[in-house]
Amino acid sequence: MNVEKTLFWYISALTILSLIAWQITFIYGQYLGAGYPYDIFLYRQPGVVSFDDFTRFGTHLHLWKENGLIKAIPLNHLGYPFYPMDEYSFKTRPPMIYSPLGTYSYLLFYFLYPSKPVYALLLSIFLTACATSILLAYKLRHSPMAGMFGVAIIITMLTSYPLMFELDRANIEGFAWIFSCLGIISFINNKYMISGILLAISAIKFYTGIFLLLFLAKKRYTEFVISVIFLIWLHLFSAYELSGNIFRPFCTLSEGVSSLFRDHVILGRMLLEFDVSLFAVIKQIFFVVHLPVNMFVYYLYTLVSIGGFVALYILKARHLPLLNQLFIFTVAIILLPYVSMMYKLLYLTTAWGGFMVFLAYDAKPTGFSTKQALHILISVAILFTPQTYLISNEIGGFGGQIKAIVLLYLLVFVVRNPMHSPTLFRE
Repeated sequence: MNVEKTLFWYISALTILSLIAWQITFIYGQYLGAGYPYDIFLYRQPGVVSFDDFTRFGTHLHLWKENGLIKAIPLNHLGYPFYPMDEYSFKTRPPMIYSPLGTYSYLLFYFLYPSKPVYALLLSIFLTACATSILLAYKLRHSPMAGMFGVAIIITMLTSYPLMFELDRANIEGFAWIFSCLGIISFINNKYMISGILLAISAIKFYTGIFLLLFLAKKRYTEFVISVIFLIWLHLFSAYELSGNIFRPFCTLSEGVSSLFRDHVILGRMLLEFDVSLFAVIKQIFFVVHLPVNMFVYYLYTLVSIGGFVALYILKARHLPLLNQLFIFTVAIILLPYVSMMYKLLYLTTAWGGFMVFLAYDAKPTGFSTKQALHILISVAILFTPQTYLISNEIGGFGGQIKAIVLLYLLVFVVRNPMHSPTLFRE
């Protein structure tokens, strides 16, 4: 294992891929006069502004806050008062679909920071990214290559497209990432009950609850059960406080997913250039071969993706080292949902940080090779840098699908290559 060579190629890949992206968009915008989507790799369609994933709900959340009781505000037909309520908004922009706990995540910022709630969210995300980077650098301080690891961390922060995209969109996914990141760090430090609580809170969009499976590998069954119960209680309590009925918000959530969101986003081609899900790859393939993406494809994908993950976990993943499991769970929550925007790649930074510790202290003693390490780090470099400048006149942008294929490759690789890290996990 040549750690210096590995880090050199990782830093080079990050730098080169980022420079290519910036240069291409600069040339398109400044010299060729091309507009969106050629001149930028952020979401800049007409009518879309920065922080829009958060601020679009501002009017309704302020109204909500002023009335004191959430249940006092009339709900629309989807069951959530922060959705666009006027007829024009419903016709032009499908509402976002969030869980009851996701609703409270928005409310937290509007209650605590009523004047500038979006800036509080962005500052929380940015400070968490900085703090965890400093913590990682501190963890690596005893490595002979500590200086080069420091450079790798700084370059990763500066070129991080997922962080850039999240700070531009201000999606609540960033808030979920904060709790998942802190929960995993607590797990690594054997603070299992704290970890379980944090990971349960992170399940704002349900799927980050998958990280609780880490407790099973450690045989921490008590903490696992308590965390699952706490996760369920959080969602049920939120649902009751929203409408005075435990089941109503979940029924309306299901209704929204099965109609507006499904028809416009899941089955449609909206924002495919930013979508890193496996389902987006299927949609692009079907579009090229002129096949419809219908309900049969939708249900078949649901069955195969859920069944495939369960089979992977039972047959293989649960027998692998914890670092491998962390990568597998992270890739699964990004790759398998129907829609995964670029900011969801933030979750990968936690597994990447764990791999950097493994590379510094455990790769050489456990026989992990430079070639194996580069398979992971070059994949990560592609995932952390923009490819949305890749646009075809026939199918539109496909940078998200490039990332999805890389995620699939990364998943296969970590399943086949165990990474025992006694430094990171006391296995």
